Amino acid sequence: MSRITIENLSKKFDQKEVLKNLNLEVRAEEMVALLGPSGCGKTTTLKLISGLLAADTGDIKFDGNSVIELPTEKRGAVLVFQENLLFPHLNIEENIAFGLKMSGVEKKIRTSRVTELLELVNLPGYQKRMPGELSGGQQQRIALARALAVNPRVLLLDEPISNLDANLREEMRELIRKIHEEENMTTIFVTHDREEALLVADRIAVMKNGSLEQIGTPEELYRSPVNRYVANFFGQANYIRGCKLGDEFYPDCQNTELKHDQEAEKKLVMIRPEFLHLTKEEFSDSDLMVLKSKIIKRSYAGERIYYQVEADKLQDPLRVIDYNLSNFEAGEEVFLHIPLAKAAYLKE
Repeated sequence: MSRITIENLSKKFDQKEVLKNLNLEVRAEEMVALLGPSGCGKTTTLKLISGLLAADTGDIKFDGNSVIELPTEKRGAVLVFQENLLFPHLNIEENIAFGLKMSGVEKKIRTSRVTELLELVNLPGYQKRMPGELSGGQQQRIALARALAVNPRVLLLDEPISNLDANLREEMRELIRKIHEEENMTTIFVTHDREEALLVADRIAVMKNGSLEQIGTPEELYRSPVNRYVANFFGQANYIRGCKLGDEFYPDCQNTELKHDQEAEKKLVMIRPEFLHLTKEEFSDSDLMVLKSKIIKRSYAGERIYYQVEADKLQDPLRVIDYNLSNFEAGEEVFLHIPLAKAAYLKE
């Protein structure tokens, strides 16, 4: 399947810049999620790749060859929309085989491909049913099968499961991953759901106002975001301002060790609540920053407990998620242990 390279891609609608010099590379047979809020340029990017929209500037390449001048039908990129857009007057077999029929593929081959795809989407034997007889989840499966029928070089998915209920979304996530792997697809899908992106994608591209903020594996983005915007997309986060000197970080930039040192850099540190640890007794560890703290709030949530703590030298309370079900109470004094190896230094 194709490697996709997007170079300095820009697009305006009514003088409003929707994409701003977007640069992105998707490896062959990779699944990449475009993640971001409504209006950040995700769907526009898919439409430009598929050829449904023309770019103002920039280039799109499949395996190093520009497709920017090719019409949609010659690019080999198929876009599946949030709405399944099945032909209501055609049965399921005719819907799936429509693109093959338009390409002049003989009936015997079309029939075989439809049978194969219905097996792939877990709807064997549905050839003669009509779209109106199917549930929303089943219709979306047929839309996927129809897209795959023509053996596209690139599969583009525009929030294909956002209209489904929670149980169906889980099933469809698994199906999309299965199709991607079994068909050796290069796949790009749009979502505003961080969990969906984390569970399905090989890499995630986080977008904001038409620009790419960061791309990386789910773990890279969760643990090592480049800024607050990316960090906040992936769940709760604590932020600590301080100064970094070599490998050491000090939450108090007025620390005695830093007073006469001009090389200390002011830094913003991000760390996830589940990486923090509370103890009643103090113990030292070279890999930890340990601060005297006080619990100001405790919330029991079954398999975990949420704490808010005020720590010495820190301006803002920190959130702690404890899966060990420790028995601390609000008002209790504790020691907060911060593993800096699991922290990320952010751009302001």
